[in-house]
Amino acid sequence: MHKPTQFRDKSACFSAETGFTLIEIVLVIVFLSVALLATMNMMSSSVSGSFDMELSSTAANLANEKMERIFADKRSRGYGYIVENNYPVETDPDGFSGFTRSVTIITQSTYKEVRVTVSHPQIHDCVLVSFLTNY
Repeated sequence: MHKPTQFRDKSACFSAETGFTLIEIVLVIVFLSVALLATMNMMSSSVSGSFDMELSSTAANLANEKMERIFADKRSRGYGYIVENNYPVETDPDGFSGFTRSVTIITQSTYKEVRVTVSHPQIHDCVLVSFLTNY
């Protein structure tokens, strides 16, 4: 009438359970930490590179703008107006802080070499060169 109570082997009960060991958990945490550090480093580099590209693009636009003004001066004021004294060095041109823009004009017998240089402390100089003739 009464059934005898059956005792199970406790070790058999624990061995059937699945789970993670402490070593597996530590390895996963280390792996995720390394992956997170690599991702953060890559994001930091891309943000820095993006800022440098923005500065380089601004420098190129400032150089191009000055060269276009010099071309316009040649058309409106004449070839003789294109001398270095008419284009002084500009600090923070057009409100772009940190930039410096300078113009160098070398007069040869039949042409003028016009060199516009835009500088910023965080990037390489942007130099735009053109040749003008009296035609």
